[in-house]
Amino acid sequence: RAKVVCVEVSPTDDRVVSGSVDGSARLWDVRSDACAGLIKLKPSHGAQMQPNINFDDKGVVLAVTIDDSSVNLYDSRKYERGPFETFRFENDKVKGCTSLKFSSDGKYMLLSGGEVTWLVDSFNGAIVRGYRPSKPNMGHLTHACLTPDTAYVVGGSSAGSLHIWHTLQLPPELKASAAQWAGKEAETALGHIVSAEVVVKSDRHVGPVNAVMCSKSTMLLVTACKNTSFWIPDI
Repeated sequence: RAKVVCVEVSPTDDRVVSGSVDGSARLWDVRSDACAGLIKLKPSHGAQMQPNINFDDKGVVLAVTIDDSSVNLYDSRKYERGPFETFRFENDKVKGCTSLKFSSDGKYMLLSGGEVTWLVDSFNGAIVRGYRPSKPNMGHLTHACLTPDTAYVVGGSSAGSLHIWHTLQLPPELKASAAQWAGKEAETALGHIVSAEVVVKSDRHVGPVNAVMCSKSTMLLVTACKNTSFWIPDI
């Protein structure tokens, strides 16, 4: 049996999806120990995979990273028909991805684990923003998520630090007079990599932060390496 590397729970029902290094994704019903569905993933390389899978906010769409350059979208009710959409990215933008998360409204996907964590439009696959720690000695983000209001990106790094960015606020270097930009701030900043954090905490974890979760109903963050930490943000 191949090693399972990711498990996600549907936000709307009793389904669970798991992904393993043999290139398969399996759907489960928590009321049964039998596999309810199997998706055979097809990477562009023959190498062993580490898929990342997640449900959207309605539990209808399954997003799957299958290699260094693409994300496949499946209808979780008709997965046997194959992906209904594939987003492809240049220059191996999702290389090393270890985490895939949807925003609470389903508009965005957050892909982290590589040198840059990318915010992607869930409807057209456009790169909206990139995020990385401001200091090189803080490593890269190993796991990240969006707050329930999508206002902030929260990520843990390979160096054990916690980072928080504004999700869509214009980077300072792109701010200018309204006359100069003529109301085109959003278009100007598309794909821009943001490094200036709102908050950085580096005194809590002793190893890489491999899990970051935001509560959907309270101002609570949970992060974990070898130890688990609970945070009440003050931002």
